[in-house]
Parts: sequence; C-alpha cells; structure tokens
Amino acid sequence: MAELEQQMALEAQLAKEAIGTDESRARAYLKRRQEIAEQVAGLAATRKQLTTDLEQLEQAEARLNAKLLELKAVGQRERLIRLEGEVGQLE
Repeated sequence: MAELEQQMALEAQLAKEAIGTDESRARAYLKRRQEIAEQVAGLAATRKQLTTDLEQLEQAEARLNAKLLELKAVGQRERLIRLEGEVGQLE
C-alpha cells in the first residue's frame, strides 16, 4: 500500500512538472508571438514611411526635370536671340 501511495505521489509530481513545462512553453510561445507581431507592425510602419518618401522623391524628380527643361528652353531662346542679333549685324 505504501508503495502504491509512493507511486501515486511520484505520478502526481511528474504531472505537476509536465504542466509547469507546458505552461512555460505556452508563455514562451505567446511572448515570441507578441514580439513577432510588434516587429510586423514596425515593419509595416517603416514600409508605409518608405512608400511616402519614395512618392515625395518621385515628385521632386519630376519637378527637377521640369525645371531642367525650362532652363534648357531659356538657354535655347537666349541662343536664338543672340544668333538673330548676329544675323542682323551681318545684313
């Protein structure tokens, strides 16, 4: 009878340890899951910011290209005026 009680106590102790191990694993899993969720949220925010930055850079590039074309047109206009002046002097 004492042997049976000892075996039952041992099984109860093993069950408690198993439950403790399972709880520890569950906590570790939930903690890791939370960390991953936070990382995903951070990455989503970073992606959104990068998308906004890219759009702003593309708009700035378009403005710079327009300004460059404008400067080229002004240069061509000035060259044309200068050539017209030279032709006028030749006549």
